[in-house]
Amino acid sequence: MKINLMYNYSLANPIMYINNNKIYIYNNYEKYLLQEINNYEELKEISTLITSNKLESHYYNIIKTNNNELTMKYNNKEYVLLKISNYNCIIKKIELNNNSILNRSNWYYLWIKKNDYIISIREKIIKENPKVDGIIDYYIGMAENSIEYLKVNMDIGASRNIYTSSKRYSDINNPINIVLDCRERLFAEKIKVQLFEQKKFFQAEYILNLIRKYELNVNRVYARLLYPTFFFDIIDNNLKIKQISEITKKTILYENILKELNLLLKENYKIKKIDWL
Repeated sequence: MKINLMYNYSLANPIMYINNNKIYIYNNYEKYLLQEINNYEELKEISTLITSNKLESHYYNIIKTNNNELTMKYNNKEYVLLKISNYNCIIKKIELNNNSILNRSNWYYLWIKKNDYIISIREKIIKENPKVDGIIDYYIGMAENSIEYLKVNMDIGASRNIYTSSKRYSDINNPINIVLDCRERLFAEKIKVQLFEQKKFFQAEYILNLIRKYELNVNRVYARLLYPTFFFDIIDNNLKIKQISEITKKTILYENILKELNLLLKENYKIKKIDWL
């Protein structure tokens, strides 16, 4: 790998180390991230999006090879080299191309597809990790609730106002995570990350005040808060029982916040009542 890096990027003396399953590289006091790419077409569109909208100063820089390629091949895998800097990521409104493969704004159909997938691998997960039996059904049900809420409280179709967003709020400066979605996505995911990863606590009234301050769609925010991204991410990144245990401990607290927020929404907005809330 080191020789390939020196050849493809003219790195003088790359020093590699792995942290949380990520490959980091130091070279001449500069830090890089080497990331495996599973969808080259997405990477091409991301690169074009960054350039055409002048977003280079808001994400880790995608470093092209000496042959002007986006990726380097190694052991039949493709990798992209990202130069890490302390950039401030921004959310920018985008004129959406209907054929964009980065579009993630149609939550209703995406969530149904995701839930069907989780259900299809449920038995396999339980067989490999018996301790998640029962737990996985709870989060499948939580996802079904978010789908139902989205269905009865707003237009099922995709959002019309689209912005640059991220698959993972906790890794928002990584351009490989860029997707196109409505503003409510990042807002809700930030709340979940701060609660489950950063151990911050929020009162429901505080969340409602932020929704008003940023003039967000209350139903989209609430549906996104209901959707258990935090659990499905663990499944996508190789199930770890310790992580599930930590999340499960906080779920009751989170559920109470959601119930309080739902009461506030009913008092302040015209939303359709759902029995389980």
